[in-house]
Amino acid sequence: MEQVHVFSSQKSESDSHLVQLALLKDEMSSLSNQIIRQQEKLDRQATETVALRSRLRAALNRAEEAEKSANDTSNAGVPRLPARLRRSRKEQTESIRVALHLDSNYETIGQVVDAMDKLTLETGAMIQANGLTRAFFIFYWIVLHSWTFILLFYHTHNDSMHDSASEFLAKNSHESGQHLFLPGVGLRGARAP
Repeated sequence: MEQVHVFSSQKSESDSHLVQLALLKDEMSSLSNQIIRQQEKLDRQATETVALRSRLRAALNRAEEAEKSANDTSNAGVPRLPARLRRSRKEQTESIRVALHLDSNYETIGQVVDAMDKLTLETGAMIQANGLTRAFFIFYWIVLHSWTFILLFYHTHNDSMHDSASEFLAKNSHESGQHLFLPGVGLRGARAP
């Protein structure tokens, strides 16, 4: 009987081990299924994140294009500068009104200054962006300065020559006793009675 009891006790132990093993296999299967479901969730979320980032980039590109077209329509007729010459919003220059500290007391002056400031900025942008405009500007600059130098030289030369000539004539007419009338100078060489 003892053998039967030992055998039955061994059988009950092995059954309990089998039951525990079956429970462990069920628990392991359950945990594996949970891990697989969690992995699928993570994969779906990663896919959604990539899709959302792509949609965000597309929306930002559309917003930039809309802003560019709005700027292009507000600056009609003024060509855009190449990217290397454009300043970012952070680097925008201050207006002349801000530099001169024109507050609300000088509103009309400030509006005129702002209009002139905008005109000079747009003109500068057009000159920088268009080669033909730059060539015309350089040609105009050379002609204007040449004309200025010629006028200065001509008037300076004639004024000094006029003064020298009138002094020469006054001296010579004084010695000969003749009265000369020079325009702009008056009577020269008249002797006192």
